[in-house]
Amino acid sequence: MGVVGRAAAGLLVCVCLFGLSAQAAAQTLNLPLDTIALPPGFKIDLYTSQAVANARTLVLSDNNASGNIVYVSTNSLNNVYAIIDTNKDGIADSVVTVVDNLAAPMGLAYANGSLWVATTPTIYRFDNVDELALAGKNFSTPTIILPGLGMPSDHGNHYMTMGPDNMIYFNLGAPFNIGIPPAVGEDNLTFATIARMTPNGTNLTTFATGIRNVVGMQFHPVLKTLYFSNNGRDNVGDDVPDDYIAYAPVAGLNFGEGLGDPELRTPGPGLPYPDPEFTAPAMEAVNATLAQQTGYCEVTQTPPVQTVGPHVATLGMKFYTGSMFPASYNMSIINAQHGSWDRTPPIGYRVMVLNLNSDGLAQNYSALAEGWLLPNGTVWGRPADVLPMPDGSVLVSDDTAGAVYRITYNATLASISMSNVTADSTNFTSGVLPSLALAPAPDMSMEAPVSTAG
Repeated sequence: MGVVGRAAAGLLVCVCLFGLSAQAAAQTLNLPLDTIALPPGFKIDLYTSQAVANARTLVLSDNNASGNIVYVSTNSLNNVYAIIDTNKDGIADSVVTVVDNLAAPMGLAYANGSLWVATTPTIYRFDNVDELALAGKNFSTPTIILPGLGMPSDHGNHYMTMGPDNMIYFNLGAPFNIGIPPAVGEDNLTFATIARMTPNGTNLTTFATGIRNVVGMQFHPVLKTLYFSNNGRDNVGDDVPDDYIAYAPVAGLNFGEGLGDPELRTPGPGLPYPDPEFTAPAMEAVNATLAQQTGYCEVTQTPPVQTVGPHVATLGMKFYTGSMFPASYNMSIINAQHGSWDRTPPIGYRVMVLNLNSDGLAQNYSALAEGWLLPNGTVWGRPADVLPMPDGSVLVSDDTAGAVYRITYNATLASISMSNVTADSTNFTSGVLPSLALAPAPDMSMEAPVSTAG
């Protein structure tokens, strides 16, 4: 059964807390930050010299009166941390373990003093979290918001964002590499989707379908449109398919992952290709040619805003609205690429910037920081999420190095010639040319009638 036990929603439960004290065990980091290349004027430092082991999702408290409190999720360590910068000087003063022994608490969302934490089977809410974090105490009495999300073998982590409609949006990843997503359970949810609910777990509905593995999502601050990153399928070659960033201006759109053959990626320079393992039933029924399959995908699938390269593992993404960076960064998407695990040579391991026009469409895609992947193929870190801060700096989590970095900009430094620190924004592989408009659906001519239902 999928989403079950709804009668349990709203009950307080005790989480067993043991092993780690509230104050995280201190370990000082010594990382080769001089290998990280950034554009002129930009600089990367450690936000805290203390290790933040397995750091993943980053969210910011709105309790500015007590300093900056950043909550950090983990995957393999089952912890949630609070990083506290009491005087807001850009250097964290302490790292506190506020949750432990909660299985894969990857997804976080914050609002009005409460923290929603998504594990693989359950979404919880912890209340009055800032007060407890500042006191160095564990969060021990969560409210169950949504139980029974299932335990798919793949892509079982859930990521969340709070919408302008005060709804919580979260992903339900495909439980396989490729295929037709099954139902989750009694609430008419399906895997490979984005769903939404009230902060209390009611009014649960599907928002968008056909999305294999979303890891980052946020609403555009002005357009109020949901943007998200998606990871493409594996095991079909080094250069296909592209991961991508897309947006959903309305509910009910289908993005086609697992439902179309070929796995079409537009805009971008990559060609459509036939999936070797899966054919959409409508295409299989008419023994469609590659051209017909392509036309079917273009009609039934919503194209992305930007393709970002094959197997780069595009993860966390946030909109930049600060004033520290140059004006060209305003309303841009800052995006963490975790890096490939199944590609030769490896690719990714960098922080990217997607510049958008006033209509929310892509204008340019370039590197902000790269160098965790060394020229000899050695990887010493993997960016996982990003978080713009009130002062305009941007934090970056790294679950491999166990670090949280801080990227800043200084206009004076930008005017100085800086050898070996300019990021190469041109050396990308497949599918990363800027998209200036979403391609219109073609006039499709088929030899046999084909359903365009998603």
